[in-house]
Amino acid sequence: MNGRKLIAGMFLIGLFSGIASASLWDEPGSALQPGYHFGGKYLLNFVPDYKDIVVSPFHWKARDAFLFGGTVALTGLLYAYDGDIGRWVLDHRPLTSNGTTRFLSHLAEPPAVLGLITTMYATGEVFGKPGLRRTALLSLEAYVLHSGTSSFIKFIIGRLRYEVGEGPHSFQPFSIVFSKTSFPSGHSGSIFSVAAVIAGEADSWPVGALAYGVAGLAAISRLHDMDHWASDILAGSVLGFFIGKMVRHLNPPRGADSPSVAVGLGPAGFTLSLRF
Repeated sequence: MNGRKLIAGMFLIGLFSGIASASLWDEPGSALQPGYHFGGKYLLNFVPDYKDIVVSPFHWKARDAFLFGGTVALTGLLYAYDGDIGRWVLDHRPLTSNGTTRFLSHLAEPPAVLGLITTMYATGEVFGKPGLRRTALLSLEAYVLHSGTSSFIKFIIGRLRYEVGEGPHSFQPFSIVFSKTSFPSGHSGSIFSVAAVIAGEADSWPVGALAYGVAGLAAISRLHDMDHWASDILAGSVLGFFIGKMVRHLNPPRGADSPSVAVGLGPAGFTLSLRF
C-alpha cells in the first residue's frame, strides 16, 4: 500500500470513528440489544438477504418502479454522451487537482472502507456499543453483497474503460479482467453502500451528510481521473445505495427497543399489547 492510500484510509477511519465516539450509535434505554457479533450465524445471513434483494423488484410499488425507470433513463442519457462528457472533463480539469482527486478515490478502495468497518466494529466491542457493532456488520454485508453484484454485472456486460482507448461504446462481455471493465463503477457503489448503512443507522443528518458527502466526492473523483465513464458512476452509486438500504430494511433492530406485539390470556381475559 502506497503512502497516499494509507493516508486516505487513516483519514476515513478517523473521520467516522471520531463521530462514533460521540455516542451517536447508542441505543435509547438501559437494556442492551442482544447479539450483533461477527460469526457464522451472521455470515450465513448473507444468503437469504441476497436472495431477498434479488427478488425485491418483483415486489416494488409504483413509486419504486418510477424511480428505477428514471435512473435507467438518466443512465442511458449519460451513456449516449459519455464520450462528450469525458472529453469535457479532460479539457477542463485543473492539472493541480490530480493529487486531491486521487486521494479521494482512495477513500473508496477496499483498504480504506474495510479499515473503517473494522474500526467501527472494534470500537463497538471495546466501548460496549451494540449499535456501532450493528452498523459495522451491516456495512460489511452491504459492501460484500454490492461487490459481488457489481463484479457479476461487469463480467456479463464487459464495458471497456476509457484507458483501453476504444471509446465509451466498446464491450468485451464475459471478461474476468476487471481492471479493464467499467460498468458499473465498483468503487462508487461500494462506498455508497456503506454510506447508506451509516447514514440510516446513525439517524443524524450531520452524519448522513458527511457519509454521503464523502461517498459523492469519491465517486466524482473517478470521473475526474477518467477511471470510469459518467454512466458507470451513476449506475454504480445507485446500485450501492439500493443494496445498503435493502440490507438495513432486511435487518431491523432487535431487542428491548424494537417494535413488538404481545398477545396473551390472563385473569382479566384476552390481552393485546403494542410497544414502539
